[in-house]
Amino acid sequence: MPRPDQPASIFLRQFWGFATGAALLIAVMVSIYSLSNGIENVFPHLFYLPIILAGYAYPRKGLLFSIVAGGIYLGLVYYFQYPVVEAIAAGTARFYVMILIGAVVSYLSDRCQQEEQKYRGIFNFSEAGTFLFNPKNDVLLDVNARGARMLAVPDRDLRGMSFTDFWKRQDTADLFLKQLNQNRSIENLEVELVRRDGAPLWVLLSGSNLPGEMVICTAVDITARKAAEEQVHRNENLYRAIFENTGTATMILRDDWSISLVNTQFERITGYSREEIEGRVKWTEFAQGWVFGACTEIPAEGQRTCEFKFRDHQGRTRDGTATVLHIPGTTEYVASFSDITESRTAEAMLRASEEKLRVVFNNTNDGIVVNKFDTTGFPSRFIEVNNTACERLGIPREEFLQMTPADLGLFSFLQDRPDLLTALRARQPVTFEVTLTAKNGVRIPTEISSHIVTLHGEDVILSVARDITERKLTEEVERKAYDQLERNIQQFATLGDHIRNPLGIIVGIADLEETAASTKILQQARVIDKLITKLDTGWIESDLVKGYLQRQRQKEGGNGK
Repeated sequence: MPRPDQPASIFLRQFWGFATGAALLIAVMVSIYSLSNGIENVFPHLFYLPIILAGYAYPRKGLLFSIVAGGIYLGLVYYFQYPVVEAIAAGTARFYVMILIGAVVSYLSDRCQQEEQKYRGIFNFSEAGTFLFNPKNDVLLDVNARGARMLAVPDRDLRGMSFTDFWKRQDTADLFLKQLNQNRSIENLEVELVRRDGAPLWVLLSGSNLPGEMVICTAVDITARKAAEEQVHRNENLYRAIFENTGTATMILRDDWSISLVNTQFERITGYSREEIEGRVKWTEFAQGWVFGACTEIPAEGQRTCEFKFRDHQGRTRDGTATVLHIPGTTEYVASFSDITESRTAEAMLRASEEKLRVVFNNTNDGIVVNKFDTTGFPSRFIEVNNTACERLGIPREEFLQMTPADLGLFSFLQDRPDLLTALRARQPVTFEVTLTAKNGVRIPTEISSHIVTLHGEDVILSVARDITERKLTEEVERKAYDQLERNIQQFATLGDHIRNPLGIIVGIADLEETAASTKILQQARVIDKLITKLDTGWIESDLVKGYLQRQRQKEGGNGK
């Protein structure tokens, strides 16, 4: 029942005041009529009603009201029955009884209001939504502000609505009411409700039966917690999917280095099953021969990467590399490792191959250099050079790698031969002869063959420089011999004429004399003529040799040699 000191309408406050005043007025009027007509036994009881009403409605002023009402009653007794001692004594006694009744009612009413205000405050200002409803017809009788906000409905509109209308599943609501009826109470039931705006609302619901066929329920909003749990569940599924499907063998390690969890890749790489490893083997037993011992001393925040050896299920020793990371907020670690046995073997083979290549590169008889193009398309700084080139030019390797073709005197030569650069840029091999000057001043005739190769994704110039000093000396000797042969052939060509002219004169004189001596002279002249004929034949053969040599020189000159 509403009280004047509770939040209520002005009408209710006025009603309580009017009812109390009317009851007092009726009691006074009936008392006057009764005392005037000699009736003394009924009217005093009428004063108890306004006193009780005042004490109940206004506990702070109930005692004062009972004194006033009792005083009015006592005044009427004195007025109408004085000096009857018995009547005055009885009236005085009733006066004190009225005061006592007013005090008791006011006290009890005040205590009730305090208790009601206390529970009303708990009801209204609780962080949990509180709902009071009738279990028989499921009608909400009262709801606090928190509950109204949770359901997104004004509290004044909630009263009279069905509580289970907000449940997402009706069978869950029926089960809740059934269990509540059987057990009289229920605690911490997770229920999904639906707000008026359609948004889901997860609550932790507790309910209990109250006297008068009422049920009180408290609901704690756990929507955020459920969302977090769902997110954690999704994250767990995501991380488990990553954990299981990553291409790296992965483990979860406890602080004592025992392996608590391994993934499928671990089984594939090692050949061990989960049952053989999880909870049975320590990582420090599985991994042998740490390259970096710090992998057994991981800080609370940080990670270590280590190389190690392990023995697979078939007993083969394998090489591995592992990264061990502390999981924040726990005493566990996550470790992932890869089998690098094949890559290590490939690295060893590559190093051996590179070493063989370097031995060949540095011990060939020809100088080999590698250089890049500059921004103008001209050969720039050398990026590699072999030992032969360094030794031949007397330039230390470190100094050579700081030089360019221009520093070797090739700049002006390449400028004079733009056809070479054009062909080279078109990825055509080019061969040309230059004379290089060593650091000690010795000039070295050199034949250079250059072509474009791709090194580490970049076009570079690979040049092979051959010392052609001996070839040049041989060519000089051949040239001198050819010149001498040509002079000799020219001498052969004129020698016959020089001999035949005087021989013809001698033969003519001998024919004129016709003596034994002339006959002898003619015989010797014929012998000389035969010798001259042989010289002419030799000259023709020498001329053929000369022609062949000329053609060979022209052919070699065409090849640039």
